[in-house]
Amino acid sequence: MVMKVDLNSAVGVGERLSLLLVGNNPADIETILNKLARIRTIKIVSEIAFDGKTAIERVLNFKPSYILIDDNIGKQGLNDIIKKLASFRRTKYIPIMVIKNSNYNKYDTTSTVSDYLMKKDITGEAVISMVKNAVKMRRTQRNLSETYSKRRVVAR
Repeated sequence: MVMKVDLNSAVGVGERLSLLLVGNNPADIETILNKLARIRTIKIVSEIAFDGKTAIERVLNFKPSYILIDDNIGKQGLNDIIKKLASFRRTKYIPIMVIKNSNYNKYDTTSTVSDYLMKKDITGEAVISMVKNAVKMRRTQRNLSETYSKRRVVAR
């Protein structure tokens, strides 16, 4: 399935997108990076982590705008990483996408994952489209949360 996306309307030409890729299979990560590299209108800066501990370390130094996690790291490892990233102050509002091998896997942390993508359907355009939609959604979520907090303080 190939998705046609007008990237110029979703992403400004020359815009920088920072991605953190988490997975334990370098070949899969390289495939994803190669597909993203085909998109010439967006500058993609990426960091790679092979486990949850490394992912948190990368977040401290890198400040990604989006996190892609391969489900090959195992169900428990995936759940642990997502829970850590969702509870960590610096990554709380960063969208997370899980790249899946099959549709049969169930995860405990579905509420904190912004999207799922099947490996066989990955294209650079599909990933970028999902990234931009998720980033907009998380910004809106953060703004609503901040506005609610301010109004709650004023009301007291």
